[in-house]
Amino acid sequence: MDKIIKLPQPQKELEFPLMKALENRRTTRKWKGTHLSAQKISDLLWMGLVFVADLSSMNSPFLKNKEAQRFCAWVDTGFISQNVYLFGAASNLGTAVLFRVDRDNYLNE
Repeated sequence: MDKIIKLPQPQKELEFPLMKALENRRTTRKWKGTHLSAQKISDLLWMGLVFVADLSSMNSPFLKNKEAQRFCAWVDTGFISQNVYLFGAASNLGTAVLFRVDRDNYLNE
C-alpha cells in the first residue's frame, strides 16, 4: 500500500463516563460492515497505541532478559485491548480480541 491517509488529531474529550464504558464493554463478534469515519479511526488508533511496548527502552537489569521483555509486551497487549474495549463501549463500536486477522480480505475492501 503506497497510499498515505492523513488523519485528524484524536478527540481526547469524550463525553462518556468511564463507569458507563466499564459497564457497557463486551465482546461483539457480529459487525454491521459500515465504514468508520477518519475521526473514529484516528481516535481508535490513538487509544490502541497509547501503551505500545518499546523493547529497546526496557533497560532495567530485570528487563534485559528476552523472556522478561516478551512478558512485558504481552502485559502491554492486555492494556491495549482494554483501552480499545473501553473506547468501543464509549463509541458504540463492537470489539473483539482476535488471534488472527485475514488482512488481505480487509485491505481489498
